[in-house]
Amino acid sequence: MNNAATRRAILTGGAALAFLAAATKMPKGTGLKPPAAPAVQTLDIRDADGRIVPIRVWRPGGKPLGTLLFSHGANSNAAKYDALTAAFADAGWLTAAILHADSPDRPEPRPQGAAGLARRLVEAQATLDWLSEQHRDLPMVAAGHSFGALIALILAGARTLAFPTEADPRVRAALAFSPPGAFPGFIDAKGMAKIARPIWVQTGTADALPPMIPDWQSHRLAFDNATVTPRLLWIGDGVDHYFGNRIGRPERPFSEPQARLFQAATDNALDFAAATALADPAARARLDTAPAGVTITLKT
Repeated sequence: MNNAATRRAILTGGAALAFLAAATKMPKGTGLKPPAAPAVQTLDIRDADGRIVPIRVWRPGGKPLGTLLFSHGANSNAAKYDALTAAFADAGWLTAAILHADSPDRPEPRPQGAAGLARRLVEAQATLDWLSEQHRDLPMVAAGHSFGALIALILAGARTLAFPTEADPRVRAALAFSPPGAFPGFIDAKGMAKIARPIWVQTGTADALPPMIPDWQSHRLAFDNATVTPRLLWIGDGVDHYFGNRIGRPERPFSEPQARLFQAATDNALDFAAATALADPAARARLDTAPAGVTITLKT
């Protein structure tokens, strides 16, 4: 498929610039200039049916190490995950965050149920194609939060109940922030057992949204039923579904106690991506190092 990308806008607002400045790290003790901050832009690509798929692209300041697809949660949008996707880019990943058709920020009618899942997967395929066109030789990772985490897991091989799916051969690992548990008509334990790529799964002891998510342990479904290795489960004490509104709901007041754990989770996810997709031995050695307030289970 030929995805003709059309540039729509480059963010230059004060808030975006402030965030980019904060994301830029000065190398400690070297006296060197800090690396260039990642740059963000919004592009329109097209899916296999010719429909527009907006993607929010974060480009690393230097040569990318790999490419990463990000799928947002339900009732949200790609920009509400800038704290996470900018960190991916800052670590060297060319990151494309999809603005899905079911987002309230899309003007078209919002597909629901199985139709919504199918549309997300078509949009994900278009985004993987675009990333491949940018850097065909670089390893690729899929990531997402909540409903978006399910998309990442499907790309890693999870089998849905709605229709058969297979792991995308381009995807080397999946990062699943608060993925769903068993969901009638969508996914169950048997479907998660089909996962064929390394997975990183995150949840927290306050990660419940009754009645849809009655308890936080349901988010373990992918980790507990997959047999692939390596796979890692990251649990944060007191961490809720949105990491204290760091992701998914940044318009709400932040919960400062969760800020440190959000950074710890992001760092661990990046180490997992580097260890699995980039074969980085130093990153792999750090995987089971858990700071205070975090429980990590690593299966190898």
